[in-house]
Amino acid sequence: MTTYLQTIRSLRATVDRAARYLPPALATPSSIRRVGEMAAHLSADVAAGMYLECWLTNAPDRVDMIIPVEHGAWHVVAEGRWPATPAAMRLRGASDAWRRVEQFCASFVSSSYGIDAGVRRLWLEFDARHDDPRSNLQPSVFVGFAPRRVTRWTPRDTIAAIASTCAPLTDDRDGLERGLLRACAALPAGSWIDYLGFMIGRGVRRVRACIAVPAGSAVDGAWLSAALPSSNQIDRLRPFALPPGPRDEQVWPRASLMHVEIVQDDDRVTFDDDAAGVEFCFARRRQLAGAFAETSFLHALAVEGLCPVDVAEQAPRWAGVERIYPAPSFVPSVMLRRINHVKLVARAGEALSAKLYLLAAQRPLQHDGGWLQ
Repeated sequence: MTTYLQTIRSLRATVDRAARYLPPALATPSSIRRVGEMAAHLSADVAAGMYLECWLTNAPDRVDMIIPVEHGAWHVVAEGRWPATPAAMRLRGASDAWRRVEQFCASFVSSSYGIDAGVRRLWLEFDARHDDPRSNLQPSVFVGFAPRRVTRWTPRDTIAAIASTCAPLTDDRDGLERGLLRACAALPAGSWIDYLGFMIGRGVRRVRACIAVPAGSAVDGAWLSAALPSSNQIDRLRPFALPPGPRDEQVWPRASLMHVEIVQDDDRVTFDDDAAGVEFCFARRRQLAGAFAETSFLHALAVEGLCPVDVAEQAPRWAGVERIYPAPSFVPSVMLRRINHVKLVARAGEALSAKLYLLAAQRPLQHDGGWLQ
């Protein structure tokens, strides 16, 4: 049981406010309760918002949580001040995953090495797989880079700096460097590695490389080089990159990121040839006015059994802005609600899977009446 003071000092307050706008098809009361119980253990000093990861297939009543750590809050994590409850503080002392995250942040804030390597962003993902919220507080980590920083032309010493910066998040720093060098060498011209995912909370010895490519060439173009894996799985996702009818009659999200799994197995570094994912990102700014134009895409997923029909119909209700005066500071703010993207994943021998990502973020209200985004 969390107290009122703990709630307003934790991310639980953000979940409680966001829950008022969640259409019932997107989250059951039990799934949003689990998210709230996880958020109650995390300090509001770490982040000003979160992504709600809604499973559309496999476990449609499950919602996970992703925390984008504010750039000025990396030191909060590094100093071990992320817990908002005594239970989280006890977990911190026993968690290898949190030890690695704190060590990574401490290394980043204590030197310019990470900045020089292009590291700019940090997300923590929490999977709501268990009934006990403390069991769900083992984070996976996603490290983002400056746009076009990690490309096929990135110098080897920069790749080495990235591997050294991320060393606390992996058991094989040299294997990570070899995997990045191989992935960069295979990147098509104009594309770059946007972020890396480390599944330390799941004990998985693999790194997810998320590759960004220019508009118009993400999945529908023949941009995959022979060195990149999973072309057979990408073929399964390519049909979703374009609307089934005339383009001028439908607004379609952009396929902007491809996920590739780098597997670290003893002394070998390989790609997972049997899995690939693609993120389809929605137009964002128009959602501030409560407008969501890509409903045709959600209905197309529903036709393929990748999205419940009621989700496709109700999801647009999520988008919008709320002006708030949060206690205890009473500083005018706004709660931004945005449908961020859908991720489709193809794995050999399995049906396609889909997840919908919702952003809930609190931002200061500017004096001119606009919003900081």
